[in-house]
Amino acid sequence: MTETSIGQGKVSIVIPCYNHGAMLREALDSVEHARNANVVEVIIVDDGSSEPEAARILNEAAEAGYCVVSQPNRGGERRSERRHPIGQRRIHFALR
Repeated sequence: MTETSIGQGKVSIVIPCYNHGAMLREALDSVEHARNANVVEVIIVDDGSSEPEAARILNEAAEAGYCVVSQPNRGGERRSERRHPIGQRRIHFALR
């Protein structure tokens, strides 16, 4: 088994979103400040947001090149998230 230093790992950032546009904007700003060559993708999963501000920010994010995945509201169903692998992830991080 070979060891990979922390600085060499590849990272996928997944941001769950349900309304709360201001929090989404804050999360995206945080990602941009932390972004480096190790960040291979940023995915925003919209769980059926209905708030106009959140919809506007999601559209802006998609236009800026972020991957935005929209789905009908599922209310935090965790099992479905494990059935859909994203990239080559090995470690999960949550930004708050």
